[in-house]
This record gives sequence, C-alpha cells and structure tokens, in this order.
Amino acid sequence: MDIRIIIRIHNLVHIQQTGSPKSLAENLKLSERMVYHYLNYMKLEMNAPIVYNFKKQSYCYTEDAGFCFVRN
Repeated sequence: MDIRIIIRIHNLVHIQQTGSPKSLAENLKLSERMVYHYLNYMKLEMNAPIVYNFKKQSYCYTEDAGFCFVRN
C-alpha cells in the first residue's frame, strides 16, 4: 500500500469529492480494481468508516475519521 495514495483518498473522502469509483481511479491514475483494493484496506485495516453515497456520487465517512500519518 502506498501511503501517499491512502492520504489522497482520505482527503477526497473527507471533503466528499471522490466522484464515482471510475473517476476516482482516473484521478489517482489507478485501475478501478486498485481503488477498491485501497478502499477495502482502509476499511478493514484502518477501521475507516467509508461508504459510497449514491446521491452525492462520492465516498463519505459515516462518522468523524481522524488519522495521524507520521513521517519518519
């Protein structure tokens, strides 16, 4: 997992501006399959409360999600 991509996804989810999975993949220059892989990793390993909101056409957090990314 590339932490830079996780941070970008987190930032877009936080402001509810991911767009569809396809447009998120294009924005991140990844395949749609890799986007799903990153989202599943964030949900399962980081306990990120992410859902897709069809009305907003964006992934969103269902509750506040604060992550601390530390650079060594």
